[in-house]
Amino acid sequence: MLELLKSAKRESFRRKERTFANIAGHFFAVALLVILANMLTVSAKSKNIILNNLGTHFLVYVPEGIESSPVASTTKIPLKPLEEGFFSDPSRTKLLPLNILEKIKKIPEIKDASGFLLFKIKSPQIGFTFLIGGFDPASVISVSGNSIQKSDIISGEFLLSNDRGLVLLEESFAVSTGLKPGSSINLAGKDFIVKGILRPGIRPAKAGVYLTFADAENVISNRLTAPLASEANIILVEASSAETHNIAMDEVKKILPGCVIDTYNCFVQASKVMGADEKTLWLLVAIVFITAMLFSMKSQMALLVERRRDIGILRAIGWTDANIISQILAESLLQSLTGGISGCLSALFIILMPFEFVINFNAGWNSDVTPIILIAGFCMTCISGVVSGGIPVMLAIREPPADMLRKF
Repeated sequence: MLELLKSAKRESFRRKERTFANIAGHFFAVALLVILANMLTVSAKSKNIILNNLGTHFLVYVPEGIESSPVASTTKIPLKPLEEGFFSDPSRTKLLPLNILEKIKKIPEIKDASGFLLFKIKSPQIGFTFLIGGFDPASVISVSGNSIQKSDIISGEFLLSNDRGLVLLEESFAVSTGLKPGSSINLAGKDFIVKGILRPGIRPAKAGVYLTFADAENVISNRLTAPLASEANIILVEASSAETHNIAMDEVKKILPGCVIDTYNCFVQASKVMGADEKTLWLLVAIVFITAMLFSMKSQMALLVERRRDIGILRAIGWTDANIISQILAESLLQSLTGGISGCLSALFIILMPFEFVINFNAGWNSDVTPIILIAGFCMTCISGVVSGGIPVMLAIREPPADMLRKF
């Protein structure tokens, strides 16, 4: 084996230009593969963090008139049923017990779930009916996607879990009523202070006035024939990812037969984009790999044409085909490994180089190194060396030694 490597080294130095071209080809191919693949991998990870949570929110309710849901109830009737009631726009809804949240949260495809009260109420102070929403500020994950979040605040402050007697107003509601942070609003005979104004955008669980869940329970109970007892008319749910969103919704439907689910359809496109990015990555790896192997194979073929007389002489003096194949493969592997390993190390150096400190430029990939890409680059050099050296030599030894010598 040692003699084989020495012979391979000696033959490589005999044809320095050809050897340099082979090594350079492997070097640039592997370096390009590692750098681009690592860039795509890091980019895909960053993008998937966003896409994975895009459109993964949905709310669950049971409309009035649905009798197939044994969990939901309509025993709590509004004092003014024609003007007030529980809604999930545009439908009137039944009430759901909050203990059902325990079953929903146990579903592996669900990240978070919380109860939400959405009640249409009329206030003498305002003069028209409007929706009030009761939410749990501690359930940030499920509430932020379906209803409101701290970043929606445009004036004042967001509600905290222990806040009582405070409300948030949706921007258009605040404009139409002339209320501002610090103003007072009367709900079911109790005064509340406006803590903040928010602009929630398009969300499925949207109201004019937002309260903590405890305050909403008290206000709404005063407008019912019987008080609420750990109940909500809407369940806010956050799926674990866009790819498992459909599974999460199906599992919730098993727990709540007859329920209706409102969700964003953008999760469908998000899951498709995530799959497309992965396919693009592997397609790029395949293209670079095949290109490098074809280049090396072409170079090895040209080398064998130059050495055809040498090979003919070796076969004429008794070298077996196995000896010749081993010799050529050793040379090809030596060159491919030299170029491939140096390409991997150079790519690693470039990836880790702090460009933002050197030239005030953020390259966007040096924050993460994917080891599997480096391993793939090394494996590519080994495979390329064997294939690019093996196929040409197998074709060459098929020619009789006399014919090989006669042509030169």
